[in-house]
Amino acid sequence: MAFVHRLPTELLAHIFLSLIEDFRSWEDYSDLHRHRSLLCVVCSRWRSIALSIPTLWATISIGGATAFEQENSETLDLLKLLLKRPRNNTLLSVRFMQCPQPLLEGLWATLNPHFSRVRKMTIIADRNVYSDLLPMPSAPQLRSLKYVDTMLYEDEFELVRHMNDAPLLCYLDVENISWKALSNIPLRQLTALRLSRPRTWRHIPVIQWAEVFSILHQCVSLEFLHADLLGSGLELLPQEIIDLPTLRGLTISRPELTSHLRTPKLEFIHGLKLGAACDPQQSLPHLKLYVAEDGDENLKRWRMPGSFATVERLHFKNCYRSILVHVFHMLVEKNSVDAVPLASLPHLRILTLSRLRGNRELARVIIPLVLKMLDFTPNLRVECVWDEFFPNGPTEEQQEKYGHRIIPLKSFYGEMRPYEELF
Repeated sequence: MAFVHRLPTELLAHIFLSLIEDFRSWEDYSDLHRHRSLLCVVCSRWRSIALSIPTLWATISIGGATAFEQENSETLDLLKLLLKRPRNNTLLSVRFMQCPQPLLEGLWATLNPHFSRVRKMTIIADRNVYSDLLPMPSAPQLRSLKYVDTMLYEDEFELVRHMNDAPLLCYLDVENISWKALSNIPLRQLTALRLSRPRTWRHIPVIQWAEVFSILHQCVSLEFLHADLLGSGLELLPQEIIDLPTLRGLTISRPELTSHLRTPKLEFIHGLKLGAACDPQQSLPHLKLYVAEDGDENLKRWRMPGSFATVERLHFKNCYRSILVHVFHMLVEKNSVDAVPLASLPHLRILTLSRLRGNRELARVIIPLVLKMLDFTPNLRVECVWDEFFPNGPTEEQQEKYGHRIIPLKSFYGEMRPYEELF
């Protein structure tokens, strides 16, 4: 150990980081926690080196694993060690997940004086766990807030009401809570908003669309909107129009909601469940990317909007084979009633097919249609999972003619997910 201490600090820092795989992509926060916990018991030399690496200590994750129940004191020691760093060092991300109440109270009390350094906060838990921890302290650097209530109560929750002292807040992600609780959030400054309820719960309450619309009316600076909403009653607001003049990206599960939105700068649409999240009559002169996901039989009513003339990329994700046949017939069969010549899509460059359903029949039906599209449009490329698209491998003729224009996706789940990194 004495020899190690004589090595330059920069080299020791490099060695330390090399022991932690993918330390820049902390999807498994428990692994990061285990690595950092070791610093509580090693010598002060290694501890000071680790504390000098900002990216390693910019994220705190609390809860979410049974291991925390056996490591109460260790977790608290780790948090105290982290907070010994200079107060001007920003905490990029703080995640609170379900954990025992006594542990949470101690961790919250320790972190409370440091909320002024937090830029991103995620809370995934039962609201009862946090009811005794309010009010939320001031967070002047907070830019992103995500809250998921695991108990699905409909009564108003006070947590987000205490976030009004967050002048820089611009990303808000709320799931499974009463949206009345958003009334004190500074919505006018938001640039990204995600409103959603879990699709797996049977007892999903009916959405009060008037509440949703009142929220959207306040979002005058919104650039990205994710609205994965279920419920009825939307038809009761036929004349309501919401102006979102700055909106560039839209993810939506209710196609009819788009008829209530005026979005002249929209560049990206991600249609969930029904796929056809676009009003055929709507003018979208800047639309570049369209993603249809989870299409069912309703997608057979889908029509190619005239505004697709500017589209550069079409992405069909998790759609049934019958749906893709319908869409591709529209594009390549001139005698079809719903035919849309590919010439009307002069800017289309990339067609992406991912997570396809019913792919046993893919080779027989879908491939000839896609190859026709490639014949008609010399600049078009296709992205797909190679084994899905060519389950028996391409023929030599197909390989020679189309091999350079069919781009394999890296994995079954490796497709692009536009704008999701915002949340």
